[in-house]
Amino acid sequence: MKAPPSSAAVALRALVLFVTHLALLACAPEITPTARASLLMALEVDPPGETDTVDRVPTFSLRFATPMPATTDGVWLVDGIATEALRSDARRGALSSSNAAKQLAIDVRRDPIDRHVLLVTPRSPLWPSQRVTLLTNARLVDDFGLVASESDVEPQPVVRSFRACAPPDCRPLATLSSPTSSGAPFALESLVVRFDRPIVPAIEAPVVTLVRESDGDEVPGVGYLACRDGRMWRCVRFEPDVELEPDTRYRLALGALVDTDGRTPAPSTFSVTTGHERSSVRADWVASPVCSPGELVRPPACVAIGHDRITVFARSDRPAMLRVRAGEWLAESDVGTELTATIAPTAPSAHVPIIAMLVGVDGVVAREVSLGVVQTPPRVGRVRITEVYARPRGASAQEFIELTNDESTAVSLSQFVLRTNTGRSELPDVSLAPGARAIVIGPTFDVRGDGRAGDPPVAPGAVVVRLERTLAQRGLADRGGDVWIEDAAAFVVSRAPLSHPARAPRVGVSLVRADTRMLESDPASWVYDAGEGATPGAPDRIR
Repeated sequence: MKAPPSSAAVALRALVLFVTHLALLACAPEITPTARASLLMALEVDPPGETDTVDRVPTFSLRFATPMPATTDGVWLVDGIATEALRSDARRGALSSSNAAKQLAIDVRRDPIDRHVLLVTPRSPLWPSQRVTLLTNARLVDDFGLVASESDVEPQPVVRSFRACAPPDCRPLATLSSPTSSGAPFALESLVVRFDRPIVPAIEAPVVTLVRESDGDEVPGVGYLACRDGRMWRCVRFEPDVELEPDTRYRLALGALVDTDGRTPAPSTFSVTTGHERSSVRADWVASPVCSPGELVRPPACVAIGHDRITVFARSDRPAMLRVRAGEWLAESDVGTELTATIAPTAPSAHVPIIAMLVGVDGVVAREVSLGVVQTPPRVGRVRITEVYARPRGASAQEFIELTNDESTAVSLSQFVLRTNTGRSELPDVSLAPGARAIVIGPTFDVRGDGRAGDPPVAPGAVVVRLERTLAQRGLADRGGDVWIEDAAAFVVSRAPLSHPARAPRVGVSLVRADTRMLESDPASWVYDAGEGATPGAPDRIR
């Protein structure tokens, strides 16, 4: 029979195990805050109930004690705040079906200068005020097979919640409008970057340049401002003077451009990889458009006329861009097959000839057609929708729509009609003073609110417009549906895009117009009430 180990042997074995444990801890990858100026993530700070604010296109920087692989399997970005279920998923390295449905697509790359840093960027811009959670998980391991962790005791994933900026605090969002970022022909006529709000040059310098990424050589050509919006611009265009090289990566860099608040766009550079072909396959219109009520049928397009804009809708059989010329104005869509181009602003009571061009991804006009002449409506008072409360916590009678008079003089609401897809309500002869707000309500709305359910009262001094029947006769759709006001001739004056999935009604939370510099039709110009409620007749809460 084997003798039991002596006390000295037991002590020696324990010492060896302890030293081995310390050695493993010393090798374990730890995540520490980096001093990089671009850091959007303070890992040492995570106050309960608070989140850090990031741009709509953030780059999260993660620094580790050892080099880590650039894999999207080991890092997640999920819509919503951190939950214990999400933390549990991270520890086991697999998302549950409910959390997987909220996962956002990301790009993970290793910092080209520091191999200890991973850079994480969402592939699509975040929505204003959107809450997201960034996590590492059990699949993120270093070369020794050790799991990335913030804890020296046991593997614990990095879990941080963030909130995207709210308009008007966001920097201008720049997107590559044409061509596509990969597979572009190398004989490009132009490259276009679009902005979600007007921009101007900050200094006298090139507004956009194109360089070959392999050696940094600048491509000869001309860059200029395009897509004019009043006195400002909404896109920049670069036209190369030479053919680009096939199978080559180029970087398009913006110059010193700012919005009306002096904010620079984010991001500021874009990459394009050319393909084998000299030109793109010729695109063609998809004929016989299906137009919505109120739109003009002008094959192969539909034309919607508003009081300050003309919007053209068309479809193509392959990715292309819609370019619209309306008199002296020019507008372009992004590259795609469902194409929308908006001319804004337009003059009242004007006869405007419209030319529609289908432009290939190489920038060459593939098809051109005249859509005839349209007449813009006469001028009416500028009244816009600023808040919509479509899903009260209590009775549906507490839904409301808030209107604001943007004119310098009083405006009568009798010239407007409230509309939804299912009904309409003519507004009564109520005078709205300059800058004043009016709360449009149904016949049984209680201005005192519903304290038990949590629906708010109308602010003191607000103009209350009580209709004889429910809003738009049938009320506002709980599942979402646009709400708009139009004049007597059915020209749209203002519209709230509640039909967009990202801006659908929430229970007890209103949708608020947040940034008038952005197009009203852009769902990102609207946010949910920052107080998770509503403010009928009071200043809107957008931060």
